[in-house]
This record gives sequence, C-alpha cells and structure tokens, in this order.
Amino acid sequence: MIHMSKILSKASALTLLMVFSGIMLSAQTVLRGKVTDKAGKPIQGVSVSELDADNRIVKGAQTDVAGNYVLNNANGAKNRISVSFIGYKTNTQKISGR
Repeated sequence: MIHMSKILSKASALTLLMVFSGIMLSAQTVLRGKVTDKAGKPIQGVSVSELDADNRIVKGAQTDVAGNYVLNNANGAKNRISVSFIGYKTNTQKISGR
C-alpha cells in the first residue's frame, strides 16, 4: 500500500506540474487594434499580418465589422505588422513599443 501511495503522489505531482506549465505557456502577447479610414470609419475585411525578419507571414487576421483585429502570440521584439486592403496603400510598422 505504501508503494502504491508513492506512485499516486508522484503521478499527482506530475499532473500538477503539467497543469501549471500549461498555465504559464498560455500567457501570451496579444496584439489588438482597430483599422479605420481617414474619416475614422472602421474598415471590414482588412488583412493584418505579422511578418518576420524575412518578410514571411507568421500569422494573420482580418478585421471584423467594427474594424477590430486580434493576433495572438505576437512577437513584438522581432516582428512587424502589415496592414493591407484593396484600394489602400499597405502599411508596415514595427510591433515593439506600440
């Protein structure tokens, strides 16, 4: 019985470790924003992409009806954000410091 309780306590400790690791890993950098035109009206369907140093798209999103977008796990230290829409000039900027 003592041997079985040691096994169970080790399994419980391992399970708790995995749960806490999952909680720490789920802490993400979330990049949120709103795309509007010069008049301040939101634009729906705008492509918002995170670009790496080689201009490859790491992840992307589209704006909703209110012009809002969300990019999860954004790497603001290294990557840039690119906003593009047909009929508008593409805008690319550093993420860090924003």
